[in-house]
Amino acid sequence: MSGLVEAVALSPFERVQNVLQDGCKQARFASTFSILEEFNSYGLWGRLSRGYYHVFWPVLARNSLGSALYFSFKDPIQDGLAEQGLPHWVPALLSGSVNETITCLVLYPLIVLVGNMQSHIGWQSMPSLWISAQDVWNTWGQKLLLIYRAGSLVILRSRVTWGFTTAIHEYLQRKSHSRKELKTD
Repeated sequence: MSGLVEAVALSPFERVQNVLQDGCKQARFASTFSILEEFNSYGLWGRLSRGYYHVFWPVLARNSLGSALYFSFKDPIQDGLAEQGLPHWVPALLSGSVNETITCLVLYPLIVLVGNMQSHIGWQSMPSLWISAQDVWNTWGQKLLLIYRAGSLVILRSRVTWGFTTAIHEYLQRKSHSRKELKTD
């Protein structure tokens, strides 16, 4: 469910970001506003299918798989680390960090494919997932593992972000439980 909510809420932002990051489109789209003008000119259905929610299904798959992996491993990793006698915030920080590193490593090829697909504009140039995979393969060829070289910063950012997010969530949850216990006493 969290993957669905994330895909619906954030796909438009990701789509505009991927178009802006494509160097081949800098002459056509100089700013965010120029991309929004283009998408808004498509009409309602076009805005959804060719504009803001282009490549929605692969984004939904990526986000749902990512959320499933994160929530499946968060507590077991955190519980295992908590048994080591570490301060209460360390297992949460490390759990979020390690968990997101694994998730990013597994899903990074799909992240690259989605980015490749989202950077295309217009009916004629919209590749399917299969065509996008072939394009990435033709670009990277036998050096497919080099694709992760570009992802090292994405993985590092996710690792730090989700480490802190998990630690903050655990802290707030712990604080909330403490307040509830004080009220019942």
